[in-house]
Amino acid sequence: MQGPSCTQRQTSGKGGSSPSTGGTGPRRGHSPWCPRSTSSPRRSSTRACFTSPLTAVGSTPWATARRRSATSCRFSPSSSSPPWSLADSSSRYGSSYGGAVPVRSVRERWKALLFFALLVASVLILLASASALYPRAPAGVVRNVSLRVEGPGWTFTYDAALTPNGTAFALLLESADRLGFEVEFTRYAPPLDSVLVDSINGARNGQGGLWWLYWVDGEYGTVGADRRALADGAEVLWAFRAYPPEGA
Repeated sequence: MQGPSCTQRQTSGKGGSSPSTGGTGPRRGHSPWCPRSTSSPRRSSTRACFTSPLTAVGSTPWATARRRSATSCRFSPSSSSPPWSLADSSSRYGSSYGGAVPVRSVRERWKALLFFALLVASVLILLASASALYPRAPAGVVRNVSLRVEGPGWTFTYDAALTPNGTAFALLLESADRLGFEVEFTRYAPPLDSVLVDSINGARNGQGGLWWLYWVDGEYGTVGADRRALADGAEVLWAFRAYPPEGA
């Protein structure tokens, strides 16, 4: 689209004269009597919104009719994601805006990851040795048992007058189903042949150097929670604390 064009008249005759700047040829430029058009065609824009499904997987090994199982969610963007998606923008603009990463911070990250890996390995070795010494607890009906979960800034309590979930782990899953919070765990094959609770109600192992640990009647659990049998009147405590705990 072009702006309006206009010409500048040149008057001649005896009664008048046109101003001269020293040039004899025609002058090109913008005429003060004809303002330049500032309008331009508007560019069309397209906005696309897309959603990605959340996929949940888990297992439910305990014996009640319905319970909440270990769950892990994964964000899976569709293959036809637009070029302005978050994942794409972070890869295209992360280096230009973030700058170079100092060597010292990279080393500190590697040290933290190494420490975390060693801590996980020590926990797994401890579970393996304990599992070899203690057989799996038989499922049995227990009466008047209670469970308490102490998280970062929140607490759950649960009482069962009669339940077939006679281990510290099974009672935790039962309470999660009845009270409506999530429990994520990992089941290991032999020689471990046990479970490790990874997260309760969103608080995950390793955050702030804290881990999910359990006690039964004040005694720290040194075996997998699915191997710790409960007796009538047992009191179970799950707490998000540093490992190893004090006095254990």
